[in-house]
Formats: sequence, C-alpha cells, structure tokens
Amino acid sequence: MSVESKKIELLQKQMHQLLLDPDFEEIQNLQTGVVDFMSILRVEKKELQHSNMLSWLFNPNENHGLGDYFIKAFIKKCFIANHHSPIGYNGKELSIMQFDGLVFDDLVVKREHRNIDLLFSSEKSNFAMVIENKIFSGEALGQLTKYRTYADEKFKDKEHLTLVYLSFYNQVISEDEQQNYLQITYEDIKEILKDIIKNERIRLKENIKFIIQQYLQSIQSLMGENDKLHELSKKIYAKYRPALDEIYKHNYTSGYNKTPHNLNELIKERKEIISFKTNKSYVRFQPKFLIENEETLRKNHFLADSESIDDSWLILYEFNIGKDFINFDFKIGVSELPEARQKLFDKYMENKDIFTKVDLNKGKLFNKWHMCFQEKILTRDESERFVDDIDKMHQHIKKKFDHLLDHHIPKLNAVIKEATQIIA
Repeated sequence: MSVESKKIELLQKQMHQLLLDPDFEEIQNLQTGVVDFMSILRVEKKELQHSNMLSWLFNPNENHGLGDYFIKAFIKKCFIANHHSPIGYNGKELSIMQFDGLVFDDLVVKREHRNIDLLFSSEKSNFAMVIENKIFSGEALGQLTKYRTYADEKFKDKEHLTLVYLSFYNQVISEDEQQNYLQITYEDIKEILKDIIKNERIRLKENIKFIIQQYLQSIQSLMGENDKLHELSKKIYAKYRPALDEIYKHNYTSGYNKTPHNLNELIKERKEIISFKTNKSYVRFQPKFLIENEETLRKNHFLADSESIDDSWLILYEFNIGKDFINFDFKIGVSELPEARQKLFDKYMENKDIFTKVDLNKGKLFNKWHMCFQEKILTRDESERFVDDIDKMHQHIKKKFDHLLDHHIPKLNAVIKEATQIIA
C-alpha cells in the first residue's frame, strides 16, 4: 500500500470515529439549538434593527435601567481603539480626563436623522457623536464625507465631536475619511453586553436582562460564537486534528471572521523585526534598529522621557487584517511630542516617491494617525481566489511579505534613520 493510500485510510478511519463521537453529536445539537429573537424574525443581519437596539441601549432615559452606562462604556472603547489618546474630530477632541467628568442624563439620541444611523448630543457635556452602523454592507460612495460635512455645521458650537464607523468586522473605509472616523467593531459591543450581564453592581430587571442576553446571543451567533460550542470544538479538534485539517484545507470559507493569515509566524522568522502590540485586527512589528537606539531617539526628542519604545506609537508599522483583505500601513501615530510628528512628516514629504500616501491631506499633518505608505498584501479578489486553498493563500502572503520587507521597508527605514539622526 502506498504512503498516500495509507494516509487516506487513516483519514477515513478518523472521520468514522468523529461521526460517532458523542462530543461531535453535542456540537451538532448546539449548532441547531441556538435560538434568539432576531434570528427567528430574520432581522439579525439588518442594520436598521441593530441600530434600533443600540439606540435603546445608548439612551440613558430608556426603560432598561442602565442610565448612561452603555454610552460611557462605548466611549471608553473608543479611547482604547485610539490607544488611550483623545478622541474627536477637527479640533473638538475629548481627553480621558475630560470624559471622567461628563454626564449624559440629557443625551438626545436620534435615529436616521439625515440618513445618519445614530446621532447623539448632550448640552450639559457639550458633546456630540455620529455613528455610521454597518453589519455586512460597506461604505457607500461619499456617504461618510456627507455625514461629516453635516456634523461640522450641525455641531459647530460643540466642544467635543466624535465620528465613529461601527462595523461588524474591520473594514477599509475611503482614504479621505480614515483620519476623521474612529473605527469600532461589534466585538466591542459584544464585550460591553457581556460586562452588563456579568456585572453584579448592575441590577437589571429579569425582562431587561433577557432582552440584552438575546441581543448578545444574536451577535455571537452571527460571529459563530458559543462558549460551550467553542470548548467542545477545541476538544474535538485535538482528537481528530489530521482529518479536520484536511477538511478545512479543502472547504474553507471566509465566513464573518478575519482573513486566515500567517503573518505572526513570518514576523518571527525575520531577524530584523520584532512583534509589537498585535491583536485580531492588526498585526504590528517594530524594526530592531528602533529598539537598539531607544536612548538616541529620546536624546533627539523622538521619544518622551517617560516613554519606552515598547509603548511608542509614533513610528507605526502595521498589517490591517480585514474579513477578506490584508493591507500593510505605515503611519505617523499619536505621540506626546507634536514637534517629533511634524519633523517626521516634513521628512516624509521630502520623500514622496517612497512615502506615497503622505500627501493625502494636501500638505497637512493629521492630528492622530497619518497614513504615509500602504502596500496591498491580499486583495478581495485574491482572497476569493484562494478561498479553497489556504496553503496557497499563505504562500501568496509570504511572497508579498518578503517583498515588503526586502524592498519597501529598507527604504522607509533609511529615511527614518536620517530624520531621527540614528547612525546606521
């Protein structure tokens, strides 16, 4: 019997065992038994129904008894998404210290006002927020610019104004609006709902708790999540890994999750870079020359005295992982040192042939995150082409990754070394 025939026989045996395994039967029962009202009504994928539910939760004066807990928890998520820097748009920033003193008992929540999904304003806190809500659709042409223009005029007298793009999974929005809108996902909504249910200090009425549990269940179902299902799946995978890997390899579909990638492994293989603050949506790295020259960066005022290079977002290398795409973005990030940001920006502007995205704002530096260079690692068309062959997808990602590291990154780094006065 050939090696290939033996492999097929072993896989068939494992599949037979899997089909008779009681844990596998329970997984099937759990998958068919998960029920929530939004699914029953077939509205779990409709943005209107999600916006209605969120409007109810955000409004402190509704009958849920949460007060302003949900809106404050959401704003905290915005701060975290913005790496604990002030949030806001067009000089109307809100710092964490300012946020700590705000009250929202007068918050006005509007639905579909001028087609804007959610619009909040508070006179007491001199605060306004615009939320564009997306489940599985993407941004419509000119949509975000239209809403921003309206918010500029509507809230011109407000001290704080934040624009949010809320989506079920991480999306790429138009380049012109990436610096204006803070991007949040339903992963954050899910975490807030979980905290509300588990928090013993929040005394919910049983009917309110049931509604929130149902909404959480709806989000988790769309995400393909279930705690018991997750544990059983891990157990089954450990027992039948070869057979399941073969099935996954030939039957992968992207679903609603992030693109399956091998970037973390590729970063580990390179001697000149090290992983930096990576999560589900962003895989980041830092060149070792920055780490090795931490004191030089501090001496030349590109690193604050109280700051470690491990915590610095000033020079940011990151892969943006979407549902069906991967982009590499190089940015000037947030920093306590505005002069350092400006120096880097001026140097990058002198090298626009390398930093091809730096002039998107017509010669002006954005206040927080400024895109300077971008390379597409995996396009949506490529993701669809490789959907049935993860190995080929990973090979493609590696090829693009190696080209980025060998061709583009050295050019970026050379300019950075010159700007920061690091001797090569």
